Amino acid sequence: MKKKTKKKKVKVEEISDYSELEDINLDVKMKLRFKLPLYIIALAITSLLLLGTCYVFYDKFIDETLVVNTNNLLSINYRNGNKFDNEKTKLTISVTNSSDEDKFYYIYFKDINGEATYSLKGQDISIEDKPILIGNIVDSLKIQPNSTKSYELTVSGKEFNGTISVDDELIKKSYFADLILTLNNISFEPKTPLGQATSESEGLIKKDEESGTSYYFRGNVKNNWVRFADTNWRIVKINPDGSVKLVSDRFLREIGSYSKRDAIRYEFQYSNALEMLNAYYEEELKPYADYIAKSDFCNEFTLDTDGKKYTAYNRVMVDKIITFECLNTFYRGNIGLLTIDEVIAAGAPVEGKNQNYYLYNASFDTGYYTMTSAKKGYYPFLIDKDGSIKTDSPSTLNRGIRPVINIAKNVVFTGTGTSDNPYVLSEEQ
Repeated sequence: MKKKTKKKKVKVEEISDYSELEDINLDVKMKLRFKLPLYIIALAITSLLLLGTCYVFYDKFIDETLVVNTNNLLSINYRNGNKFDNEKTKLTISVTNSSDEDKFYYIYFKDINGEATYSLKGQDISIEDKPILIGNIVDSLKIQPNSTKSYELTVSGKEFNGTISVDDELIKKSYFADLILTLNNISFEPKTPLGQATSESEGLIKKDEESGTSYYFRGNVKNNWVRFADTNWRIVKINPDGSVKLVSDRFLREIGSYSKRDAIRYEFQYSNALEMLNAYYEEELKPYADYIAKSDFCNEFTLDTDGKKYTAYNRVMVDKIITFECLNTFYRGNIGLLTIDEVIAAGAPVEGKNQNYYLYNASFDTGYYTMTSAKKGYYPFLIDKDGSIKTDSPSTLNRGIRPVINIAKNVVFTGTGTSDNPYVLSEEQ
């Protein structure tokens, strides 16, 4: 057995034979040869850990502290983010004016889901327990030069989420739906049950369904007028996708039948009504095509189990269930007609008549067709000239054709919606 030899520690000054120094250098080199890769691996692991940690904090920083600069003069600081939900219910916002002149800004909600209330407090705002709705909270807030204002938002509810934003008044654009929501108080339930006549102005009402949230006008409202394509229209509702549904306040130039007299198929896409609507679109609305959204128009063309009535008949006339969901057949296009549900939501009664809601027009000398199917034969739902619902009028009678379109969600309007100051297209699109 070989004895282990203890390496001799040699001081530099004691070296007389430089071969000993070479042995030491070789030993050091060998150690470095094996240790260097370990150092590199350790350094790489440490760098990755630091990078991951920094990313987490960076991501959190970006999410929690957002600064938006407008013209490098107005800075908006969302100190703990601008998104809220049922877990994150308090936000703090500051606005700084670094210019040498007064600046104006506005605060608004967007991307709202669910129902909640809010309180917003600051030097120039004190709002408590108001329902959260898409649109502006307050306009034209002034901030003096070289100063900062702070606001605290507190939100409460069950299942909700949304975003609060602040923008320079100079870059403000009120999309049509936002403007409507800003100028109207929102109700969460109609004052009178849907299916009963209403003669008062019930205003704008929120309706949550599976496809999303709609806002519809009900009753004898006076502020849903629109002047578009040289024609007067009435706002029916704001759709879940942010587009706005309008119905013409007049018939087409000609009164026509819904179905062709020799028709074999009665669905809306094969109807005489759609032919007339498309002709009207080409003649009068085509120049405004950029502002009109292609949308789904609900025909609900499915027979009920009795084989005599369509599904909408029992749902509406018997069960009095009103919905904006399309439960079966629909037509996708640029123009269509009202559904029976939209007419009832506006104020028409299931039984009797009503001449005191916004869809009623005393100048109409006949009724007008909806595009909802009522009875086999073919009998669509028809709104008579006294405001009552008819289900036994053949589709071949000459009745009113009342165009319906949807304004795209990113179109800017101005006005207040009254007959003497209707909503009109903004010149700044």
